[in-house]
Amino acid sequence: MKHLVKYLLAMCIAALSIESSTAQIVTANNITVSDIEISHTNNRTYVDMTFDLSESHIASNHSLRVTPIISNGTQMIQLPAVVIDGRRRNIVHQRGEISPEESSDIFIRRKNRKEQGLDYSANVAYEPWMNSAELILREE
Repeated sequence: MKHLVKYLLAMCIAALSIESSTAQIVTANNITVSDIEISHTNNRTYVDMTFDLSESHIASNHSLRVTPIISNGTQMIQLPAVVIDGRRRNIVHQRGEISPEESSDIFIRRKNRKEQGLDYSANVAYEPWMNSAELILREE
């Protein structure tokens, strides 16, 4: 765990009352997040965004976890994380040491030096405090 690095990106991507955002965020590991859409429908909050992994580099035996968080400063809820694996770490997951099926997280293998993207979509039950909340990305 000594190689685990946490970055809390405390920048507001979009307020939840806004239907969509044209913001494009580049994380500390060169992952570009764009096409951010947040909406409330039928007592659910929907979050959609696109991850571009083309400029990122993940070492073969490492993983990078990007967790979207909805927070208003006092309350928060974590959405399913995107786990980006290097080649060897992906093999470990496939062999069943860590079962992706038991988790709601999204597992993807990074193929370095190739264009790669991921369309992310998640939804949670709507709560009134979410009207003044922000979307935060946490990298580990």
